[in-house]
Amino acid sequence: MKKDLLANPTPEALAAAKGKAVMARIEMLKAADRLKATIEYVDFRQLPITNAQGLTYTKSVREAEPKSGLDTLIRHFLDSPEKRQERYVIAEAKAQQLKIAEEQSRDTCDYSVIRDKIGLGFLSRCRSAQAGRYAESNT
Repeated sequence: MKKDLLANPTPEALAAAKGKAVMARIEMLKAADRLKATIEYVDFRQLPITNAQGLTYTKSVREAEPKSGLDTLIRHFLDSPEKRQERYVIAEAKAQQLKIAEEQSRDTCDYSVIRDKIGLGFLSRCRSAQAGRYAESNT
């Protein structure tokens, strides 16, 4: 089917290829916005935490992190192991969210670039086929 499509390109096939390229670009922009929002609001996001009894609750990064250097020092010596584990889990979840958002943004960008190349290649084949038909009709 691919060979037939490339040998005899139609305006409908070209429109479909360009439409897919435009949709890929829109998805890329949406992923970039999600990445930007993740980076900007990562400290305010509510992250799920499961306690020792198996109950799940949420806490933001801002609530869990120390507010000052003195608070960091006090927490280092006075916090229970459960609180330390909670801070560790929150830091890991924060890093994981950023990593996933970056991967999604990169993947959608790569897909958009490939879709653009496919659309441009298809367009050039359509133009060369039309030029060939035009040359045949003039002879």
